[in-house]
Amino acid sequence: MTRTFLAAALFAATLSLSGCGGQTGETDGQSITRASSGKDMASAYVKEMTRVADALDGVTDEASARAAAAEIRTAALGMKNLTEALEGSGMKQVEAAAALSARAQDIGAAQMRIMARMNELQQNNPELASLVGEEIDRLSD
Repeated sequence: MTRTFLAAALFAATLSLSGCGGQTGETDGQSITRASSGKDMASAYVKEMTRVADALDGVTDEASARAAAAEIRTAALGMKNLTEALEGSGMKQVEAAAALSARAQDIGAAQMRIMARMNELQQNNPELASLVGEEIDRLSD
């Protein structure tokens, strides 16, 4: 139940945030541990979302769609690790939400890129969209 709540809180927080911007030197989701700070966890979330957006930007043909799917799969593993670390961190849900809120612009920008590119692929090349779509769906698992 706690895991589901934390995952839902992370997902809801990111959906409600929008804007633009970016930071470099991000921590990725696979390097996060239960001892990681809320700031590092938010940074990892941004890194993984940006990884997905960058992968989608590179989709031009079947080979690049398959490569993007693999990269999105890696991001999903990072997100899963992040969720598990957050669950076991002892951090209150409010602290996690605050850390994510501080990165609202970055999260929103990555989400907008993902949505725009997926919409473009679905309209212009549904076959390529389906190759990456399954992996996109796994991001929320």
